[in-house]
Parts: sequence; C-alpha cells; structure tokens
Amino acid sequence: MDTREAARRWARTWTPAQVWFAEPQVNGDAAAVEYWAVIHVKGQPLTISGCTLLRSDEAGLVAEARDYSAVKEGHHAPPTGLFRADLAAQP
Repeated sequence: MDTREAARRWARTWTPAQVWFAEPQVNGDAAAVEYWAVIHVKGQPLTISGCTLLRSDEAGLVAEARDYSAVKEGHHAPPTGLFRADLAAQP
C-alpha cells in the first residue's frame, strides 16, 4: 500500500475532535486557560479537560509551563456556561 492509499484509508475512519477553550486569564507574566476536548481513540470517544498555566520571561517567551488534565471514557460535553459559545470549535 502506498502513502496516498494509507492516507485515504485513515481519512475514511477519522472522526474530528470537538475542542473548547475558555477565555485566557492573564495577570502580569502569568496566564492560564482551561480547555475541554472530545477525541476518538480506536473509534471510541474520550473526553479530556484541563488547564494550562504559563509564565513568560522578559522577552515574552514561555519560561515555565504546567498542564493539569483529566481523562474520562465516553463523550461528555462541557458543563453549560463553562466556555463561551463563540470560542467553541465544533465540527
């Protein structure tokens, strides 16, 4: 099987992810953003939610990064009102 045929087979089975991001919270050199996603692994839905924390240096580059997340089997939409509708990226 060539690369094109492999890509065609993959595309027929791929399910787009649903992803939501909250409005970033910024305070000085620190920022945080919550996220929520539903992906598919081997055809089964998997929900991932979490928060990314960043601290930048004087040049504005990331000096420190932390990420906290939780994973739950199944399709679980974010709680109503957690993310603004206009920031939701859904298929």
